[in-house]
Amino acid sequence: MPVLDQEHMLALRQAWFDECGAPPSGNKLALERKAWQSAVDAGAISARAKPAAAADKARELQAAIKARGCVEEFTPDPDLMAEGQVDFLQSGDAVEQQAAAAASKAATVAANNGRPVRTATAVVDGQAKQFSVEYTGRCAAVAFVVFLVQR
Repeated sequence: MPVLDQEHMLALRQAWFDECGAPPSGNKLALERKAWQSAVDAGAISARAKPAAAADKARELQAAIKARGCVEEFTPDPDLMAEGQVDFLQSGDAVEQQAAAAASKAATVAANNGRPVRTATAVVDGQAKQFSVEYTGRCAAVAFVVFLVQR
């Protein structure tokens, strides 16, 4: 529908309800609606495990969506994933580009058990080398840093 038409949308909803015989389960009570309108809790107990648990839950939800025949790509909200919650961003060109960059960052953090990692490139012996800096902990004002050189 190029233009939102409330009457047409209500007619579509009623046709859907008529076909099902009643409102589909999960749409009848306010509590049921809230369950699918809110972000999904990934179930991690510790703050450190939340990003990884959210990444696992996002993959699980994406697989279930694809198994139902949906071909649209769903991108998890990286801000919520850092908190151990899973919800998907809206589609759209600008949103998709922003989401791709954020999802990549969230995946990196989740893959490193919630530790931040920065990737950079340096020229060594005339060749560009990519390296990652992983922040593993803090002690007073000094951060312990592990350099991983990737060839």
